[in-house]
Amino acid sequence: MKFLGLRPGVATSVLFAGAAALSAIAPANAGGITSSTGLTDTIDWSQLGPSFTLLSSPLTVTSADGVTVTVTSAGGVFERRDQGDGWSGNFLPGEGLLWDQGVGPDITLTFATPVSAAGAAIQADYYGGFTAQVTVNGANTFTENGDSTAGGDGSAIFIGWSGGPITTLQFDLTAASLIPNDFAVGTVALPSGSETVPVLSAPEPSTWAMMMLGFAGVGYAAFRTRKPAVAVV
Repeated sequence: MKFLGLRPGVATSVLFAGAAALSAIAPANAGGITSSTGLTDTIDWSQLGPSFTLLSSPLTVTSADGVTVTVTSAGGVFERRDQGDGWSGNFLPGEGLLWDQGVGPDITLTFATPVSAAGAAIQADYYGGFTAQVTVNGANTFTENGDSTAGGDGSAIFIGWSGGPITTLQFDLTAASLIPNDFAVGTVALPSGSETVPVLSAPEPSTWAMMMLGFAGVGYAAFRTRKPAVAVV
């Protein structure tokens, strides 16, 4: 059987080339994460001042390894709080937090250099169950259920994403016992600063042409092998 006049071996090569081009567009094994294991770089919100410091969006922070991040919120305001000093929640004792002042609805990180993974502990301001969400690059989302308590024991859930390039990571709540726009995030965890990833460019025109030729061959093969329909009377 031939694919658009190509020899079988050539047709197979075309198909593999198309598949390889597709794999270069989307990262493999990308998905949500619920632990900071393996993420050794951090963004400590304490760099923005002591607890109760009022802040405006946008603001700029730097990770311990030198990754620059712009932090924004549609509500336009933030406030620094610390677990045990202005925040009676279930983050780690003394952990520096960034609170959206109950306005939200988001806390969004934009990385100057794309990273391969990112996340943070998160807690709704009001006690009870809630659902946290991260949105990656404005497209992929991951949700996780948590329980907001006054434990001060580090039991706040961690939510993030692994599989870059990550240029933006947005935190928000999709549900809470009261006022889903009201939440805080703890220390942001990132891979080592050297583990940044390049932004993938679009395939070259010749690559697109090879892909299209391969897909056309698949369609033609399917058409040639399909049996005529038989009417039942």
